[in-house]
Amino acid sequence: MNCKGYKKYTAINADIQCEVKSIDAPFDYSDDMHNHACHEIVILLDGDIRLYTEYSGREMKRGEVCFVPQYIFHTADIYNPDKYDRVIINVTDDVLKRASSPKMDLRACFEPYNDTYLHSIHLEDDELEEIKKYS
Repeated sequence: MNCKGYKKYTAINADIQCEVKSIDAPFDYSDDMHNHACHEIVILLDGDIRLYTEYSGREMKRGEVCFVPQYIFHTADIYNPDKYDRVIINVTDDVLKRASSPKMDLRACFEPYNDTYLHSIHLEDDELEEIKKYS
């Protein structure tokens, strides 16, 4: 039975979870998309990928940060199999709500604009190097 193209739910058993992954970490090279009951922040430390959701896709390069909303199915293709270093942060909606203020709702970072496109930012080299110190 060929299981490519299936959609999987991936359970995250914490309110916030942070993982540093390199190309040495196991990578699911299937076409399977997955989702979570929490939001996901993808910080690309090195490499180039194409991040897909069930609605759209976007290229990510070194230093880009992308915000994937909870329950949105997503997957990635790696352009260069020798480079794919990233930080993945999963955070629940409740944590974001508690960390928000009346003037800034952090959950808004995860609301797709134009109904399909993910929000992203680009980190400058000095900001990226600061993150790498802790990864």
